[in-house]
Amino acid sequence: MKNKYIKYLTYIVIPIISVCMCRILKLAQGEKNEEIIFGIMLGIFLDMVFYIIDKLKRKN
Repeated sequence: MKNKYIKYLTYIVIPIISVCMCRILKLAQGEKNEEIIFGIMLGIFLDMVFYIIDKLKRKN
């Protein structure tokens, strides 16, 4: 039960961390809004990768 909440928490925390990292590293060449959008897109991509890895682990 506790593991389930931790897994859902990671799906929330990954995009937040990616937005913060994009803001700190200034990955997007432009305004603050572009960095936030780039961070959100990167976070969604990382969430999908994490989800696929989690599903593959469960199958085995």
